[in-house]
Amino acid sequence: MTRIVVLLTVSLLLGSCAKPVADFSISGDTKAPAKITFTNQSTNAEAYEWMLGDQILTGQASPTFTFDRAGKYLVRLTAKKGKKEAIDYHRVVAEGPQD
Repeated sequence: MTRIVVLLTVSLLLGSCAKPVADFSISGDTKAPAKITFTNQSTNAEAYEWMLGDQILTGQASPTFTFDRAGKYLVRLTAKKGKKEAIDYHRVVAEGPQD
């Protein structure tokens, strides 16, 4: 019985020390105003911070955001667990009207 408790405790401690891994995918309309959904696929994280162009969102795991103007935008997801962080970047291109 003691051996099982010790193994379970060690397993729980090692699992709680795992570093977060940031990952996300993008879907939506790319024509401005581009309404984009960001699907968070991060693991081992407790909190998230998104940088969407010049906007910062916190507390949302998988936000939807509209880029009003055509252009190239850097999107950054920071996945956090305690003092540990992991970052993933993608570029969104919002297309303008066709000439």
